[in-house]
Amino acid sequence: MDLGFLRLAMNDLPVLRDSVFFEGEHRRERISRFWILLVLSSVIAAAGVASDSTATVIGAMIIAPLMVPIMGTMLATVLGDPKNLSRSIGVMVAGAAVAVAIALVIGLLLPVDVVAQNNSQVAARVNPRLIDLLAALGTGVVGSIALVRRDISDTLPGVAIAISLVPPLSVVGFTLEASVQVVTEAWARAAGWDLASVTTAQDTVVVRVEGALPVPDTDRLKELLGAAGIDPALVRVVLIPAYTVDF
Repeated sequence: MDLGFLRLAMNDLPVLRDSVFFEGEHRRERISRFWILLVLSSVIAAAGVASDSTATVIGAMIIAPLMVPIMGTMLATVLGDPKNLSRSIGVMVAGAAVAVAIALVIGLLLPVDVVAQNNSQVAARVNPRLIDLLAALGTGVVGSIALVRRDISDTLPGVAIAISLVPPLSVVGFTLEASVQVVTEAWARAAGWDLASVTTAQDTVVVRVEGALPVPDTDRLKELLGAAGIDPALVRVVLIPAYTVDF
């Protein structure tokens, strides 16, 4: 191996670690900055997708911070650093879950479901193609180059990686809320019950249905949710027996 290249890599290593790892004396500031930017970018992305506004979605792309733990995962793998590897993966997964949850909550507040049939932002992201894979690979390369080249603007990897992450995560949240409502409503109607409401509690979708006894078969609902690609563990069903008295 060329000693000059190895020496250059070793000199740049502290800079790389400082760029993508959540460690050191400024760890708390980095973590708080990550979560602030993630929440804001997720809200902006969800609003942009819901309003079918490409300009607003691009705004979310610019400030999205998910590229940091992704790059951290890559660097920790190369360095054989299990502590930072697990930390970066944890932050990445948690960040993705928060982005989906924010879109789910916003979707529940909207009067109209955000689905591919009425929203071009959703339609463009529910059926990925090979060309989309090529774009994702290209954005990953841009992020990697910007990480090791100091003469490339720091905003480039943020924009590049966010193109492939935050808006699709928002779409996941919107389609999850719409899917739970559709599946549950059809299940309840078949049993002679009515869907009362669909809300969220932390990371759980709470569905309330009401009707006359006997209660409908919840195992059947579990099967329907699974068939629709929805994790039943994310759904809680509240059964409300209703009694009707005719005089």
